[in-house]
Amino acid sequence: MICHFCGKNNPEGALFCNQCGKRLQLQCPACGRALPGDARFCNYCGTPVAASSDNRPVRRAAAAAPSGKPSAAKRVLGYAADGCAMLGALISFIFVFLIGVTLSGNASGLGMDIPLEGTAHTLYDYFGNIYREIESALAAAVSYPGYFPTSMYVPAIFGTVAAGLALAVTAVLFILTLVRYVRNLCGRTQKSAGGFAVATFFSFLAGALLFLSVESGRASITALQSGTRVEGSVAAVLNGATIAGICVGAVCLAGYLGCRLVSEGRKTLSPKNLLYLSLCGVQIVLTVIVFAFLAQGCAQISINQTESGQSLDVTMTMGFSMLFQVVGSYTGSMQEGLLPAEYEADFNFIMGFSIAGCVLMIIFVVLAALLLIRLCNSAAGRRKPTFALSIVTAVFAVVIAIFSAIAMDRAVQLGNDAFGLRPPEVLRTTLTMTILVAVFAVLFAGVALAISLTGTVPPSERRYVPYAEEQAPACPQPVPQMQQAAPVSRPLPQETDAAPAVAQNVPAETQPQELPAEPPQQNTP
Repeated sequence: MICHFCGKNNPEGALFCNQCGKRLQLQCPACGRALPGDARFCNYCGTPVAASSDNRPVRRAAAAAPSGKPSAAKRVLGYAADGCAMLGALISFIFVFLIGVTLSGNASGLGMDIPLEGTAHTLYDYFGNIYREIESALAAAVSYPGYFPTSMYVPAIFGTVAAGLALAVTAVLFILTLVRYVRNLCGRTQKSAGGFAVATFFSFLAGALLFLSVESGRASITALQSGTRVEGSVAAVLNGATIAGICVGAVCLAGYLGCRLVSEGRKTLSPKNLLYLSLCGVQIVLTVIVFAFLAQGCAQISINQTESGQSLDVTMTMGFSMLFQVVGSYTGSMQEGLLPAEYEADFNFIMGFSIAGCVLMIIFVVLAALLLIRLCNSAAGRRKPTFALSIVTAVFAVVIAIFSAIAMDRAVQLGNDAFGLRPPEVLRTTLTMTILVAVFAVLFAGVALAISLTGTVPPSERRYVPYAEEQAPACPQPVPQMQQAAPVSRPLPQETDAAPAVAQNVPAETQPQELPAEPPQQNTP
């Protein structure tokens, strides 16, 4: 076989010249016919043949080679990751219907320790039962000012909004997760269901904590009399079903993240990536802590009474809804149902800050849920910017804590004046929770800044498709280019020697068919 470029004679069946390295025979990209190595156009269809196509079939064949064991391992991890994510979403969807609040506490003294348990409200109570309770309470009162029913209906409406958001958002996100999971499992999409599953879990968590903020209240009492010390505490907490759903869902979510990180292999073990993952984990923990502080309430009040060897210490912590109800209950006991004019400004001030605090709490819940979703998706490999969202969330947390302290301070002043309390037996505002929220918000912002600096150089953005076969990246088709024929510097062999060489190396199935001979033209005079 003679090379058309250098004229070197090569062994039969050779693909490349052993002298110049050029391909001895080409193939038309359009019709597939065999062509000489120096052909620039197809003899049979006229399609241009790129000069650089001689090496592309080899590279394409190498790229299409299966990756073997790593590919199979990643597919298994992909199945496990999406399975854990789907299970977590299912758990969140089931337990969102069981969200409720119970009263839990204990009393100790005189050698006894008595647990206290009570049922507060569930999610469904705010779609009917709570309003019937309000109507019964108003019917039992002979007369009351307008502030009294307002202080009962506003928290009830806030609870209805919280319950509706928790149910609707979690249900919609679970449906999206299920659809994405089934489509991925059937091979109709390459997108993972993990993103929607993460959103489903955190919508359930956010809905539970938002509902807790409606019922939030905590009180602790310490009494000392005749050398006997009696202590007691009671608090509104999430019921056992809600806590179980949060714990199981968090375990499933951790399994999803673990499988995703293991599938990345060595990329996960790089120092920058480990630092980034650690910061994301710290940010998630700080977000949940701040969320829990605000859900339990930041408004604190304390009173201390001491007289002739007897003492009484009472500390109460409550949210905006409970504070509004406590202040409103005082107006219901007023004689003739009239609100004194000197207290009207204080009541309006507390009412305005309580309503504003409830609205701010809803906004904070939405921001915190979005931030948690972004942080988890970033840890799973799909990095997204979180700095701006983190700063806005931290600012809202501090504003809510400040609003709670201001509203409680005004309520303390109102209580001292209305009940005629004088030092030292006066109500006092405690800023412990406000300071804690502010400190964690500062840490929150610092970690957010560190994440933004660490995540400037993200790892490979390659996404693994768990249920689809890994395909080799498609090589770009050669773009036909018109090139001028270069003059051959070496002498070409005679046509009688070259013609048989080309004909001998054309495969039988690709040999061109003989064209019918054209009739001879007659010369006309």
